[in-house]
Amino acid sequence: MSQETLNDYLFNLTTSIMMSYALWNTTSNATTLTAVNLYSFSRPLNLILPYFISLLVSIPFIVMGGVALWKNGVSAMDGGFMQTIATSTGSAILDRAAAGGCLGGNESIPQELKDLEIRFGELVGREDPGRVRRAGFGVQSEVTTLKRGANYGIARWI
Repeated sequence: MSQETLNDYLFNLTTSIMMSYALWNTTSNATTLTAVNLYSFSRPLNLILPYFISLLVSIPFIVMGGVALWKNGVSAMDGGFMQTIATSTGSAILDRAAAGGCLGGNESIPQELKDLEIRFGELVGREDPGRVRRAGFGVQSEVTTLKRGANYGIARWI
């Protein structure tokens, strides 16, 4: 360490303390500049056209999604664990076929389950009095077409 370095450290320490504890105040003139970016395009169509084209292409898809949501009456999920559980617990045949592959892994899936033709619809054939309509996966003999406007499951939000 040289004498010059020590003097620099001491100066920095002193000025920091003076500014922190308001022991030294001074005024000075300052000029404040505000920078403003100004862009000029020689061909503005090259900038605007791609955005409008992508907007015009996306609008029909947004409308189709809204119409599908309105027609279905239910929003789609990402196919996560809860959706899989909720839609696959009502079919006795599917449950029996899937029991052999309960440990997971491709090697433990029974051939019966691989060959099973399933579809999505209203699960029928349940003998519960005052039963709740259930929508889910099942074989042809266990499901029927979903009915528009029917209440499926227990609607806790109503």
